[in-house]
Amino acid sequence: MLEIRYDNDKIKRLERELRGFPKNSLPKVMSRALNRTASTSRTTISKRLKTNLDIKRVKDVKGRMSIVKATYKRWRAYLIIDTQGIYAFSWGAKKTRKGVMIRSGFKTGWRLWRHAFIATMSSGHIGVFAKRYPEYLFSSGRTSEGKRRKGRLPIYEVYGLSGTEFRKEVTDQIVRQEKQISGILGKNIHDQVQLILKRRLPA
Repeated sequence: MLEIRYDNDKIKRLERELRGFPKNSLPKVMSRALNRTASTSRTTISKRLKTNLDIKRVKDVKGRMSIVKATYKRWRAYLIIDTQGIYAFSWGAKKTRKGVMIRSGFKTGWRLWRHAFIATMSSGHIGVFAKRYPEYLFSSGRTSEGKRRKGRLPIYEVYGLSGTEFRKEVTDQIVRQEKQISGILGKNIHDQVQLILKRRLPA
């Protein structure tokens, strides 16, 4: 999780700068700047991960990160990393006569799923699906929820990059871009302050 906030000393300077303006001026500046920074950070990180991890589409990465927006009362924005990973089709999948070859992790590399197939859903989403998980994942015969199924087994969409691996890659990107994110926040705050100041100037 990435938490975006601003230095308290700098906030005090902003309070002095906006003295005489409506009381909601500073909360408006901070919440808008924080939310714009969170949105920009998510986009930047998604694009870099798409390239670094060789993922087909940016939205497959971006969709795994959500934003908890800052408000007038809470001057913090959060970038939440999904606990799930990246679907197999988005990270690499090849149809073969025996099944589907997928990239199943950085260490394990490519692996054949004999009971898998590639299909397009009515929504247009393309994925790798399997009628059952292979034994090396659930040797007990239980599903991911831990409940034993009776009768026909359901169809699952297969993940390639695990949630653990994905979170690690996102975290690494956040650490590398910490200074850049701080700079973006500073610029967004400056822009929001200038908007308020310009509205008070005579035409």
